[in-house]
Amino acid sequence: MIRRDLWIRQELAFPDGLHEEVTVVHRAMLAADRVAVLKWNCVQIRRRHTQHPAGSPDGTHFDVFGRYEESFDLLEERDALDVVAPFLFTRMIRHYLFLLNLEGCLSRSERPQFFERASEHYRRFLPDGYEHPESREGVKFQLVASGRYSALKAANLPQRARSFVSQGAAVRGR
Repeated sequence: MIRRDLWIRQELAFPDGLHEEVTVVHRAMLAADRVAVLKWNCVQIRRRHTQHPAGSPDGTHFDVFGRYEESFDLLEERDALDVVAPFLFTRMIRHYLFLLNLEGCLSRSERPQFFERASEHYRRFLPDGYEHPESREGVKFQLVASGRYSALKAANLPQRARSFVSQGAAVRGR
C-alpha cells in the first residue's frame, strides 16, 4: 500500500500493458522516507479469466522486460544502484522464472524467446560481486545466466513428472 500523499508527490501512475505494478512499486519504495513490512498479506492479487493476474487487456508478458529496465534506470538516477541492485536483480530473475513456470502464461513458441531475453537481462544487470541464491533456485539462476533454455527445460522435468503423476492419482481418486 502506498500513502496517497506519496503517490501524488511522486506523480505515480500505472502504465499501459502487463506487469504495470513493477516500476510503480520500485519508484514508490525508493521515494519513501520509510517502508513498513507486515507479517501478513494485506493485498491479494486474484487471477481473473485472463492469463495475467491483473487482467490488463493490453500488452504481453514481454512488457516485464521494459519494466525492469525502467527500474534499473531509476536506481542509476537516484545513485542507489550499488545498494539496491542485488535485491532488485534477485527479484527480477525470480519474476522471470515465475513467469516461465506459470502454466498458460507463455505459449510454447514464446518460451525460448522469453528465456533469451531473461538471460540477456541477467548478463546486462548482474551486479558486481553478486552471489546467486543457494540450492535448486541457485541452479535455475545459473541456467538463466548460461542462456541455455534446453538445460532449464531439463532441470524442470522432475517437477513436471511429479505434477503429472499427482494429477493422474487425483483423476483415479487416490
